[in-house]
Amino acid sequence: METYTDIRDAANSFKLAIENTKIKHEVFFINGFDTCSKIKTAELINRYYKDVKLKKKLSGYETLISYKKAEKMLGYKPVHTWRKSDFYNWYCEKIKE
Repeated sequence: METYTDIRDAANSFKLAIENTKIKHEVFFINGFDTCSKIKTAELINRYYKDVKLKKKLSGYETLISYKKAEKMLGYKPVHTWRKSDFYNWYCEKIKE
């Protein structure tokens, strides 16, 4: 399952990292809050990973890759989604899942 990172969110995470004077070296996942699928995350898990035990209930298109470390240490919070783009409209017309 893929996640999405809008270039504006990626650029903001970079800005937050270089402006942070307390952090010397860290590795972060920088990604959006949603997957790149038209199928909701819980349904995808049930379809392809039936034996995986989830630690929490998933809502909507929630990503499985956590950006919480970047949120905690940098103040990073993704705000953009591909679901509100021309690409999404094209994708929905062309790709039938």
